Amino acid sequence: MPNARHLYRLLLVAIAAGCAPPTNTGGSPSPRAAPLDVILRGGSVLDGTGRPAYRADVGIAGARVAKVGDLSRDSAATVIDVSGLVVAPGFINLHSHASPQALPTAANMLRQGVTTELMNADGGGPLDIAHQLAAADSGALAVNIGVYAPFNSAWASVVGNTDRRPTPTELAQVTALLTRGLEAGAWGVSAGLDYKPAYYATTDEVVAVLSPLRAWHTNFPNHDRLTPEAAFSSLAAMRETMEIGERAGLVPVIST
Repeated sequence: MPNARHLYRLLLVAIAAGCAPPTNTGGSPSPRAAPLDVILRGGSVLDGTGRPAYRADVGIAGARVAKVGDLSRDSAATVIDVSGLVVAPGFINLHSHASPQALPTAANMLRQGVTTELMNADGGGPLDIAHQLAAADSGALAVNIGVYAPFNSAWASVVGNTDRRPTPTELAQVTALLTRGLEAGAWGVSAGLDYKPAYYATTDEVVAVLSPLRAWHTNFPNHDRLTPEAAFSSLAAMRETMEIGERAGLVPVIST
């Protein structure tokens, strides 16, 4: 499973065409004396449980959501009027191409309400997941991050860049590289079967590589493969992704 410190810290954001300016309440207590640090007042709350949106205030103390409901009797160092806006847990970008250099600010994603980036999309990225996470964790991060174990990188490392059939031993080596990534904290296995050299892998070969990972109960986001044999049909490409996931025992995620 992923390292918890890289994923799912609960941050709430107000989503609108623009950002609501914060307003300090007149005569409000100092930040140290305030029972709450921030109150988001009067927004439509979507709490991630699946229930319909409901009007409520949200109180934040430190880095945690402390109260949700009618907080008209509560005070805070900062009160933000979010009437007409939606308040929701930070969004998760399941298909991130973020560069490491952008992670300390990530202003473009934060302004859209994204607080978690899952990187190594389309099967690309480093195979040393432990090093990748440690490097990210050693610097400033404006968002939470997670990474995928990259199928394309593993395939290229073992099979190479030519169109040839790998041996059973080589398929097992690709599996071993992906397993090592999951053990290091990867969120799942990503692939971009529309990109060479992973494009050369047959459906059966991809299933053979992924099937031993069934016990991880993880997911398989794939950039669907468009082939001339299927008349470049997107429907056929999506069916392949679903077939691979179902046969291998991973949750298929369609990415185009």
